[in-house]
Amino acid sequence: MTFEDLLRRLDGRCARAVLCGTAAQTWDRVTAGEHPDALMGQVLATLGQWCARGRLQEPVERSAAVNALGPLRLQYMADDGAPEGLRLVDQVVQAIDAAFDDEVLDRAARRDA
Repeated sequence: MTFEDLLRRLDGRCARAVLCGTAAQTWDRVTAGEHPDALMGQVLATLGQWCARGRLQEPVERSAAVNALGPLRLQYMADDGAPEGLRLVDQVVQAIDAAFDDEVLDRAARRDA
């Protein structure tokens, strides 16, 4: 799945808004530090930089997406870290897993159709 696809799928799976407009508009706002949800913006920036090298059409692997959030998760786990950030990272990791599961099911449904 591309980073753009992942953003769209995460938007439907997270309790907090991921997209602010299209995936391209969202990425522009994230890279400018202007995502309306600062914590989500930080999570998306980390994903985009580590997994997609900042490109929306870059293929993203499940393990890379989950592993990319590891350092951010550790930062939030620190004594002075934001507990809300830790909860968000955990939610996004679950959403990543669900997004990739959905992609596999979608491919199987298209193959069987």
